[in-house]
Amino acid sequence: MTNHWRDIRHADLILVNGANPATLPFPSTGAWTNWSTQTLVVSLRSGTNTVRVTATTADGLANLDSLAVDTAPRNVREFQAYRAAWLTRSLTRLNVGYWVYSTGVPTSAPTILAQLTPDHGFERVAGWSFPVEGAAPIEVAVFRVDLKRLAFDATKLYAAPDALDRMVTLLEEHPEEGSGVAARLAEHVIVVPDGPAAVAALGRLGALAAN
Repeated sequence: MTNHWRDIRHADLILVNGANPATLPFPSTGAWTNWSTQTLVVSLRSGTNTVRVTATTADGLANLDSLAVDTAPRNVREFQAYRAAWLTRSLTRLNVGYWVYSTGVPTSAPTILAQLTPDHGFERVAGWSFPVEGAAPIEVAVFRVDLKRLAFDATKLYAAPDALDRMVTLLEEHPEEGSGVAARLAEHVIVVPDGPAAVAALGRLGALAAN
């Protein structure tokens, strides 16, 4: 796409076969001869899908050259998690006094940090954040572990906003079964960090659960 105008032009990407519309921004490229690409992750059904792009303002769309469809990144349908019971047993068996956790590796589950509190036996004593170009920063935290107070709330599921949003998208592919799963999930899920993204994800989950 190319957009000579200084402002961002927005469009609604509408999947006519039933998916929710998603806003796709087209930022300025500086000149009509400068081209760039925009990416949006959506769920497509097997078979034929009709995609329509429409402008949301009177200024119209940017110049669109082509539309390419590729398989989603692996992490769209994969979720990293931790087993609280396994972690408790491992830390206790090894008599761990300090524990270092990094969110920058592919197997990390950043939402575990919401449970690592003094009430659960963890005291954060140090931490660092390392910026990564084109990706989320690598977060490293050091915790002092009180084995006598070590415990997790096994009745709660902590999820990041984007993870819950992806869960809901997968459940929406099978609305009859997904509605019941969403209702059960809504009783236990806690979204961290709190904020507009968390509210939006919980809203989508609640809407599906109510169907």
